[in-house]
Amino acid sequence: MNQQNNVKFYLLQKALKFLLEKRAITQEEFERASRYNAETLHPDREYIRSHS
Repeated sequence: MNQQNNVKFYLLQKALKFLLEKRAITQEEFERASRYNAETLHPDREYIRSHS
């Protein structure tokens, strides 16, 4: 299950970064959503560092 969560976290981060680049969300919204995803999905710590 953790591998699936890593993939979900990665895809969500990519989508959030895209939205941030297009200025559809603010930096604060990006950080808040990233924290929420990390707390909800519990990806590996190393995975968070390398993909945030």
